Amino acid sequence: NLRPELAAGHSYGEYAALHAAGVLDLETLLRLSEARGRFIVEAAGDGELGTMLAARADVESVKAALTGVESITLANYNAPRQLVLSGSVTAIEQARRALATRDIATAPLAVAAAFHSPIVEPAQARLAASMAELPFQPPAFAVYGNATAAAYPDDPAAIRDLLAAHLAAPVNFTGEIEAMYAAGARVFLEVGPRDVMTRLTRPILG
Repeated sequence: NLRPELAAGHSYGEYAALHAAGVLDLETLLRLSEARGRFIVEAAGDGELGTMLAARADVESVKAALTGVESITLANYNAPRQLVLSGSVTAIEQARRALATRDIATAPLAVAAAFHSPIVEPAQARLAASMAELPFQPPAFAVYGNATAAAYPDDPAAIRDLLAAHLAAPVNFTGEIEAMYAAGARVFLEVGPRDVMTRLTRPILG
């Protein structure tokens, strides 16, 4: 058996990390996963769910390029020169054009919604209510959160609050990897279908 001392996920991967730490049993993980997706779609009603765009540049360069572009959220701080933007389809296209004028490379992401932005925030209250009815346990080892870049607390009620807020909060992957390193982590093992997190972690830690 492989037992980590620390763990983290990225966006939905945080649910998997909490499951690995025993906070969510498998049934709870599956029920929350279904509810999360359904609540986002139902909260949108007839409105659009938006989309996301990756940008290869540092934070300040991206912010400067987006001056005057409205309704864009910096949704993922993935690496020192890798950000992801969330917004409506129209807003993201405006952002892409603005970034292109500064020679900042971008790539559209194949996503179901503009995650970690105000567009999905209407689903948050229902997600929190759903969590209140499900069993949560203290983590068996430290799980670092996207929104706080800090370890989750032991109190199940506090975990529920943080996980509900996680839905619309930006993902500070850079910050949580740096925090894990500061806490003593030196070997990072990615568990998943590809090596995306590994390729983000390398430039974060140099």
